[in-house]
Amino acid sequence: MMKLNIWTKNVCTKVNEIHRYTPDLFYKCHWQRKKGVNPFYLIYRQCVACLFVVICILSFYRPEDRERHKIQYFKWFIYLTNWGFFTCTVQSILGAYITMKRYLELRKKPDLEDEDVKMSRLYKTYWIVHNASVPTAFAITAIYWAAVYDPKIDPLTVMTFLVHGVNSALMFLDILLVAHPFRLADFCYPFFFVVLYIFFSIVYYLTGGTDRLHRRYIYNILNWQYPVKSVMVVSITTAFLFLLHVLTWLLSLYKFHVKPPKVPETLPTHNEVELPPEGATVVDDASATPTKVDQSAD
Repeated sequence: MMKLNIWTKNVCTKVNEIHRYTPDLFYKCHWQRKKGVNPFYLIYRQCVACLFVVICILSFYRPEDRERHKIQYFKWFIYLTNWGFFTCTVQSILGAYITMKRYLELRKKPDLEDEDVKMSRLYKTYWIVHNASVPTAFAITAIYWAAVYDPKIDPLTVMTFLVHGVNSALMFLDILLVAHPFRLADFCYPFFFVVLYIFFSIVYYLTGGTDRLHRRYIYNILNWQYPVKSVMVVSITTAFLFLLHVLTWLLSLYKFHVKPPKVPETLPTHNEVELPPEGATVVDDASATPTKVDQSAD
């Protein structure tokens, strides 16, 4: 029992160290060794943001829909897939902006230190959106291909693959590269995201809303004409989302286990204190009496 308590205490201490963060982690790559902004990470941030923006715009337009039915652009906003992809796009833009902003600041003032950065609202907003988008992207991809996708209604196209596959691939890569921690307690953000969408789907159904094929539901597995079934689907989906959040958290912990974070030391150790040379005279501030240093006791 004692060994289990010691092991639990050590694990908790290790996790707490990993969850410590400083503002500079939000523009750094986890694997970089030098201070400041890594140029390759900067390029990665800009490319991912551009890719998300382009796919987001194309998913709204969907050129192939012109051949199948009349386009109703406003119904782009009713799908959870598009909510999730838009969230991924927003976090990628914020991440690219934060990284570029810091890079330009260091170009103008190379003597700036990472310790001078403050935890601004921009950083906090990016962190919240990032925490909400990662497990949500994984859940959307898994649920779509497992329970929603119907080749008779939605033939497999490049756009279908981009919004239901590339999103998760990019977020998986992102969780491996970012330096800031991914915390278990932050499940509240993806949970709130899903609750907000469920509330929207109920209101949309009660007001007579239809999908782009004029059906009385947005998703066939979330048909509020059958409330008991829909509540069960919501419960299972929420549990699955939490499982994905836990798995993402464990992946983040493993990443920090491979390359541990640098934990700032609060106090120097005895060996790190620079002692005056032996025989030198020092003054005790309390008594103002000069004394000689004797290091023979060491």
